[in-house]
Parts: sequence; C-alpha cells; structure tokens
Amino acid sequence: MPVPPKVLRRLVLAPLVALVEVSLLVASPALLLLAALLSPLFGGARPLRMALIVLAFAARHLAATLACLGLWVASGFGRRAGSERMQRAHYAVMRWFVAGVYRPIVRLARVEVSVSASPAAEDALSATGRPVLVLSRHAGEGDTLLVIHELLCRRDRGPRVVMHEALRLDPLIDVLGDRLPNRFVDPRGGDTEVEIAAMA
Repeated sequence: MPVPPKVLRRLVLAPLVALVEVSLLVASPALLLLAALLSPLFGGARPLRMALIVLAFAARHLAATLACLGLWVASGFGRRAGSERMQRAHYAVMRWFVAGVYRPIVRLARVEVSVSASPAAEDALSATGRPVLVLSRHAGEGDTLLVIHELLCRRDRGPRVVMHEALRLDPLIDVLGDRLPNRFVDPRGGDTEVEIAAMA
C-alpha cells in the first residue's frame, strides 16, 4: 500500500491519530477498571499491564507530536527546521519520548535488557564526536526501541535511522523522520543509486 502524500498525512492522519489518543486518555479510568476486572480471567494482571502500556504510549506520543508542532511554529513554520538548534530540540523530544515509552514497557512487560559489548565497541560508542554504524537484526517491534534507547538515552547519540516507508503512517515517526537526518526507504525498490546517495 503506498503511503499517502505528506499534506494528507499532516492534515488528516495526524489529527485522527491525536483524536484517538485523546479519546483513549479521556476513557482511561474506564479502560483501567475494565482491564483490572478482566485480569483474573487471564491468570494475572496481563490486561491491566497492557492497558497501562498503551495509555503510557498514547500520552507520550500525543505530547511528543504536539511538541513537534510547537517546534515547527518556533522554527518559523519550518523555515529553520534544519538548523542545529532545531535539530537538538527534535532530538530532545525524541529522547523524551523514547525514554518515557521504554520505562513502562520494560517494567510492566518484565523485559530484561542486557547489553554486552567488547571494549572496542564500548570505546566507539563512548566517543560521541565519532560516527558509529550500528546494524541490528530485526526480531520484532520492540527491538528497535531497545536499540534506539541505548543509543539516544544511554549513549547520548543522535542516531540516523533507516526506516520502512510505511512507518510514515505514524505521525510522530513521520515528523521526526523528516526533520532529523533519517531516511525512509520504499521496499518496492527504486533508484538504488539515488537511495544510497541520499543516505550518505
């Protein structure tokens, strides 16, 4: 499925996603009560933990998307969006969002994160003025969050991410993907030379 044009994503899709998120947050007391009542039927607190994760994600996602809207206005409606100051501000929003989503997922889903790296890898990751190429094997939706959290929040890096074009359907990823030096790739192919040159 092709991704809709930017104007439709910004003027139609982003407000729809924000409306769904606001609706979830307004309905959160009822959703949490329902999840708590259903939890014994599932042999534990899984529905309640899942509801808490979804609500934490929705709240952070909505706030980060609105922060990006504020940064767009502050940058002269996008005219200075590429400035170093705006890049730092967008990385700060991304860092805040990733850290805020990471914490409840790790705690409530009981995920154990263990990072083991060679001394050479530790040195490379710690040298903030030096670029590092990180290749990760995609095992599911959560692993990308873990890698981004490690680079962005724990290593204070500004990752440049290569992403599937379909991720533009998420308004926050779409905006941060465009305003930071990231790259969306179309898996259906295209001009490989142009794609590689754009990432270089």
